[in-house]
Amino acid sequence: MWVDELEINVGDSIYVKIDDGLRRARFGVVVLSPNFFKKPWMKNELHALATLSASKGANKILPVWHHIDHDGVAAASVTNR
Repeated sequence: MWVDELEINVGDSIYVKIDDGLRRARFGVVVLSPNFFKKPWMKNELHALATLSASKGANKILPVWHHIDHDGVAAASVTNR
C-alpha cells in the first residue's frame, strides 16, 4: 500500500514519488467523476496506469464510476485530450 502522507517528504519530487507508487502498485483504483476529468494531473495518473497495464499485459486499473455514466465518460475523455 502506498500512503502519500507517510512516504512523501518535504523536498521530494512529487512526480517521482507518484510514478514509483504507481509502478509498485498491484492495481490502482480510479474514481471516474465529473471532477476527475477537470484535473489534468489525475488524467496523467490514469494514463500512467494504462501504460503500465499495457507493458505488463495485465489490467492494473480498477475504475469506480461516481456521478457519471458511460456518455459522460465518453464525452469527457474525447473533449479533454
